[in-house]
Amino acid sequence: MQNAINAAVDLYGGLDVLYNNAGGATKQDGSVTDIDLDEFWRTIRVDFFGTVLGCRFAIPHLVKAGGGSIINTTSIRAMIGTEGADAYTSAKGGVATLTRALALQWASSNIRINAIPPGFILTDRVRTMLP
Repeated sequence: MQNAINAAVDLYGGLDVLYNNAGGATKQDGSVTDIDLDEFWRTIRVDFFGTVLGCRFAIPHLVKAGGGSIINTTSIRAMIGTEGADAYTSAKGGVATLTRALALQWASSNIRINAIPPGFILTDRVRTMLP
């Protein structure tokens, strides 16, 4: 992530906006009582920690630029929860909370940090996850 952000800064001369769109639920998600822990951690690493890394490496560039914007994708699941998707719901809930914390922390540096919680879009992949 750091290399990608630095490459964009080098190519375009700075950074104004970061859009973190890390994530994706899997069929292997489930209850914390029975989900494979490697699968749980994979979801946390991709969906939550990917967003953490994006913010971590973008914020110094945004401060240097005098401000900017970070947009993080959460999920409607982070707002309402979803039975049987504990890893994904936890990760996206973490993104929502992280977004609020960072927004407060970096507002004085003229950095806006917001989250977008999209709902379901009926795609072939989503159809496979529906009951």
